[in-house]
Amino acid sequence: MNDLDPLIVSLTGSVTLSAPIVSAIESGELEPEGAFARFSGTCHALAPQWFDSNQLQAHEAFWCFDDGAQIDQTISGELAWFQTGVYTSSVALQSVPLLVHAAGEAVQQLGTSSFDSIRVQVPHARGGFGEEAIQQLVDQFSALANVRSAVEVHAQLLCRRHHKRWTSEATTWFDSTYLVPLALQNLEMAQDRVNLDNRWALRQAQSLCTAVFSAPEWSLSLASTIAVLMVEATRATCTNGTVIVEVKRG
Repeated sequence: MNDLDPLIVSLTGSVTLSAPIVSAIESGELEPEGAFARFSGTCHALAPQWFDSNQLQAHEAFWCFDDGAQIDQTISGELAWFQTGVYTSSVALQSVPLLVHAAGEAVQQLGTSSFDSIRVQVPHARGGFGEEAIQQLVDQFSALANVRSAVEVHAQLLCRRHHKRWTSEATTWFDSTYLVPLALQNLEMAQDRVNLDNRWALRQAQSLCTAVFSAPEWSLSLASTIAVLMVEATRATCTNGTVIVEVKRG
């Protein structure tokens, strides 16, 4: 029996559809559930140690269109969402970059895609990324850092209850973690409420933490890396339980 919340990835942005894809959607030949095959296949191909052993299990995947509906050639807003069961909590956070990548692959099957944000639900995890693994995550953005203009990236993290010293302790974690070429610009608590539907575990009793980063690029890889950093910083404050992180281009 699994008592952990599922790991959920949702992607927003826009995707341009070819005429045959539009026709297949409108005829019902192409259904929202078709997103599952690429998502699950990518997960098994890149992380068989987790998926073949059922430490993680792809449960659901949906493109966000109504099958059989009349649609435009461009879909905007939420593009797809993906749910993965977590049966070994120590791999939950470690799998986030992979799952976001697999989600992007599934969306890009439909056509040329542009991503605006990701939202990731991460259940409580005993293990995470060590210092060396975090360094490898941020190093992937170094090669072109000096030839690209920095972009601003916003992140917000929802949890049921934050530690009363969350801001100071999370800031301490970021200050002690080598993030170059990324940089934390601001970190604070917020009073805003975020309305979530019934797919998500935290629909009530939300505590909202926000951050602003500068980075040399905007990409799904960058977004998933910042999501990992936000969760790691929150765990360092002894804030446990399921969290939801949204990362978007500023």
